[in-house]
Formats: sequence, C-alpha cells, structure tokens
Amino acid sequence: MKSFFSRFKDNLKMDFGGRYLEAILMEVLKEDLSILEILFPKIDKQIIKNRKYVEIGLEGIFPTQNKKKRFADLVVKYKGKYKALLEIKYADQPLPNQIADYIRYAKKNNICFTYLTQYPPKKDDLQTILSETNDRYKHLLYGKFYKELLNRNKNRNPVTKLFCEFLEENVMIYDKDINYDSLLLLLIKGLYVKHNTGFGRKVSKANVNSIPIIWDKLIGNVTVLGDRFYNDFDEYFNVRFSVDFGFIPEFNLKMLSKDIAKSELAFDSLDRRRKIGGTFFITADGKIKQDKSDDWLSLSLGYQFHLDLEEKQVFNYLYTEVRGKGSIFQDNSKKVGVLPNEDKCYSTLLKLTKDNINKALKEHSNMQESFSNSLVELEKEINSKISKY
Repeated sequence: MKSFFSRFKDNLKMDFGGRYLEAILMEVLKEDLSILEILFPKIDKQIIKNRKYVEIGLEGIFPTQNKKKRFADLVVKYKGKYKALLEIKYADQPLPNQIADYIRYAKKNNICFTYLTQYPPKKDDLQTILSETNDRYKHLLYGKFYKELLNRNKNRNPVTKLFCEFLEENVMIYDKDINYDSLLLLLIKGLYVKHNTGFGRKVSKANVNSIPIIWDKLIGNVTVLGDRFYNDFDEYFNVRFSVDFGFIPEFNLKMLSKDIAKSELAFDSLDRRRKIGGTFFITADGKIKQDKSDDWLSLSLGYQFHLDLEEKQVFNYLYTEVRGKGSIFQDNSKKVGVLPNEDKCYSTLLKLTKDNINKALKEHSNMQESFSNSLVELEKEINSKISKY
C-alpha cells in the first residue's frame, strides 16, 4: 500500500508537484521543528526551542530591488519576523533573477535561504548561491534532504516518518539495498526460463510482493545516475536522460536448431527449456546533441544482471553503451558483487564510459565526423571529472 501522503495526493485532480510538497512540508515542520536544522543549518537554535513564537507559512511575500514582489514557497517567522525562506522546485525552473532576488533579500535582512530541488539546478543559479561567502544560503537536493532526515531522526516523529515514506515513493533516491532473491525471481519470470532449475524456492509470496519495490529502486537508481551525468555534461545532451530496460534470453543453439528443423509451423513458440539464462538490463539513456536530427547518437549507463542457469547464479554488472546511426555500437561493463553506493557507482560508470568512448572511436574509425567530434569532446570532459574522484 502507498504511504499516507501519496494516497492523499492520488485523490487530487491534478499533480501539483512542488505545490503539494510545500503544503505537506509546512504541516510536517509544524509537528517537527527539528527539520528546520536540516533545511537551514545556520538558523538560530532559539527559534526551534521556542515553538510558541514560530510560524510556518506559504507564499511569503518579499520585495525585489526593482520594487516588485516575489513569493517564497515557504517562510519561517519568529515573533512575526522573517527568519528563513525556502524555494522549492519540482520539475520546473526558476524565473529570471529569482535566486539572485532571494539572496539579495536574505543578505539585507540577515536571514537564511535554501533552494530545494528535485534535480540539480542550472549552473548559473547554483553558482549564484555558491559564490556567497555567507553559509546562510544553500542548495539542497530532495535526495540529500531525505537522507539527512533518516540520519538525524532515528526515533522520529510519526508525521516525519510518513513524510519520509512519501519522499521514498515520489522522489528518485539512490538505494543500494536490493532484495537479491526478488531480483532473481524477476529475471526468472522476465526471461521466462524453465522452473526446474533449482530456483523453485525463490517463487514465494514474499519475493513476488517485493518485485514492485525492486522496480522502484532500480528505476530510481538509474534515474539518479542519469541525472548526475546530465548535470555534469548537460552541454552535450538535448534533454535529461530517460530510463530503458529489457530482457535478452540466451539459448542452447544446438538444441534450438534441432527444434527448428523439426518444426512444421512457422509460428511455433520457442521451447523455454532451451534457454540457458539471459540478461536483464536497466539504463539511463541520453541523446548526444547533433546538428541534424536524423543523425542520432546515444549514450547509456546503468546495470546489467546476467542469469546463468548452469551456474545457478546471477552476476551483477555496471554497464555503459554507445550507440549511433550507421551500426555504431560499443559497450563496456564491470562485474560487481553487490551494487555499490551512489558515489562509487557513478565514479565507476564514468571510467567505464570514458573507456567505452575510446573503444568506439577505435573500433568505428570510419564513423561520421560529427559523431567522432562529439565523442572526443565528451571524453575529455569525462576525463577531467574523473580526476576529481
């Protein structure tokens, strides 16, 4: 069953995105003021201790230097005066000079300001915040906000717990803790292999019920990884990365050839007993910018899970791929025991992608010039990023 806040959201006629989040967050803050320390690390601790003087509201009005009005998504007042402003972005972008106006007002009135976003913000907006020496101003991703909530609220308020469950369901958060028995069952069913392979015990009610959770985690993880890659190299891509997945079965070709030779009907289904395993992949895919729209070139990164029925084991891989018009295809992978944490996973994928691009340039030396130019420049940028890890 979905969390309380998600069920409530589903009853709305529209998905209000950030508007809904700010309304929920306002009510959660009213119940648990300690969350203010996560949103605004430099807020005066007396504000949290003296609850009776605190007001949490929405649409807080403040003036700009042009004497126009801005509306803060959430405002914290203490004894009637503004003490902190919060701007929340779900999928939309800020208005021109919006972040700069927040900073100017916060600086003039010696108050806190935080920019809370689902995705990494535009570099100019982020730089506007980072260029300030005053640490009262910060940017915070939903994912990091969620992690800090968990870390700092082990015995948290029940309303805060419901809020965390809502974030888990509605915000893309990297989670390396995977139920590998359920993952194995997903491969068995997705690849449609025979059941008498020693995996019968994996077909349990608990594992079946966990499969939607596995999907959510895997989709969330590759989305986070794709967003990080896009944010680091957005000048090379048209839009944010999208999620793709698929199942690729493997067959005993010798036995399969005999089946085909004996078959009298063109539409006979292949005997699942001839399957010896296969691969399930789930990736974040991005289209690399090209001058001509029909000259497509894409890059993918994510996971591969390989089921080997003879070994009776699943092998996990981090995976990257370059694919383009004109039969261009190059992939690269690295076997891992369990899925690594977000930073380790991302740094490994950067290295795999760099090596993969170099392989593609070497193996497809006759690719069109616009492709090679794009890949060469992207490889340079990736290499400079790798040096920071």
